[in-house]
Amino acid sequence: KTIKKLTGSIGGNGDVGPIYGELTMGSMQKMVNMMIEHCGLNSKSRFLDVGSGIGKPNLHVAQHPGVSFSCGVEVQESRWALGLACLKSVLAVTLEQDANDAAMEAASRLRG
Repeated sequence: KTIKKLTGSIGGNGDVGPIYGELTMGSMQKMVNMMIEHCGLNSKSRFLDVGSGIGKPNLHVAQHPGVSFSCGVEVQESRWALGLACLKSVLAVTLEQDANDAAMEAASRLRG
């Protein structure tokens, strides 16, 4: 949801138009499932996406299966910059959610 707010659904506003070759979230999940089943992709794996566009696959595998390292390489500056903006937004939302979770847990302890 965070990335969709910045980029739209498919495309990502790359260099004067949609990014080519982008997968839907469902299709990406199918690819991840295949890599888990056939290549042993897991939390100890490293993931490299050459021609990563705005980095959606990197963020996807960072969440599931939670690879130890995920790196995207993109030479088109506008896509790279949009990818950094997406990463910063995801990190900000994650930090906010973690802070809210910690506050709820602390409040629960005080009540109980």
